[in-house]
Amino acid sequence: MKKNFKSYVIIWVIGLAIFNLCSFFVPSETKFTASFWLGYGFITLAFILHLGTAFFGFKEESKEKFFLNISTITISFTTLICTAIVGAITMAVPGIHEWLGSILCFACFGIGIAATLFAKTVGDIVAKKDEEIKVQTFFVKSLTVDADTLVSQAKTPEIKAELTKVYEAIRYSDPMSNSALFDIEEQIKNEFKAFSDAVKDEDIELTIILAKNLLALLKTRNDNCKLLK
Repeated sequence: MKKNFKSYVIIWVIGLAIFNLCSFFVPSETKFTASFWLGYGFITLAFILHLGTAFFGFKEESKEKFFLNISTITISFTTLICTAIVGAITMAVPGIHEWLGSILCFACFGIGIAATLFAKTVGDIVAKKDEEIKVQTFFVKSLTVDADTLVSQAKTPEIKAELTKVYEAIRYSDPMSNSALFDIEEQIKNEFKAFSDAVKDEDIELTIILAKNLLALLKTRNDNCKLLK
């Protein structure tokens, strides 16, 4: 993402340079008046704030977080364009009073900043929720991978049949965990470890017993998940 930001900076510099060239070299009756400097100041400020927004948006290494920041960057860019249009009118159109130019520029700029901050806040909330979901679903996902790996290691049809039952039960379990499920999930972890050892030792009788225990624990966990919703 940082490489993309470097390319973005080049475009930003070109845009700022074009703006300054047009501001100081294009003939105008209002050049260097109070209205001119008012519009120029707001547009320059919009450029600087947009660059800051882009920096924080592009610095994210995670694709998911970068995607959430796209809306913030887009709104910031829209604010820049709108402020540039209003500011250019304030700078170039004769007869516009400073107070009117100030109101127009400040209103455009202020609304844009508020919208940008709102988008950033929403993005942060969504990102935080995604992280919480990843943590809450880790138990089942991790156990599913372990069970799948164990199935591929089965050497006898009887053990493989028991493994498949356990794997399917884990795979279709409720993925969302909860602090209230800590005890039952610890029991499942311990039982699964014993089950895994029995499979590796090719102990068919113990494997069948532990498979039944695991299935019962998984059912209890799923029932508790329903009650917690």
